[in-house]
Amino acid sequence: MNKEEVRKLIKERHREHKDQLSSFNDQLSENLADLLSNINSKKNDHGFYLGGYSPLSDEPIWWYSLEEKEILNKIVLVHMHDEIKLTYHSIDPKDLMNRKLGLQLDITGEEVVPGAILIPGVAFDGSLNRIGRGKGYFDSYLKSYNGIKIGIFFSYQEIEEVPTEAHDEKLDFIVTNKKIYRRG
Repeated sequence: MNKEEVRKLIKERHREHKDQLSSFNDQLSENLADLLSNINSKKNDHGFYLGGYSPLSDEPIWWYSLEEKEILNKIVLVHMHDEIKLTYHSIDPKDLMNRKLGLQLDITGEEVVPGAILIPGVAFDGSLNRIGRGKGYFDSYLKSYNGIKIGIFFSYQEIEEVPTEAHDEKLDFIVTNKKIYRRG
């Protein structure tokens, strides 16, 4: 399968699972909170920022369980610039919880380089490869990013093997509503 065929397949799967997304979001958020707590305890870094994103309608809502784990106040959000460039900026967590944010933020907070970033996508495989939406924003950013790369997906977005290209970047973790995949 090529990337466009995979995108079409996942779109069909999304329609099939639309009624289950609320419970999938809850489970995914709990798995993410557990992973981030584990990462934070290993790093023992109280200044650790998490780079998040404002989800599109077919992407996981990832923050539900973060408030109780005291991670919510350390979230910075991605800003997608017109020239295929990403930056991360501090936000008011209440805006995220109330879904007042979009793909292009009104940049009011300072630019921050997060210690870990959450990366959405269309599909993934067990080898921690992903297919994005096709514009290359995240792959471009990841080339020079030295932090932890965490893919965020629903379990039904897994395919046997992602068709990769030279510019595609492998992730360190993938969190789904069913499990956490780890590199190595």
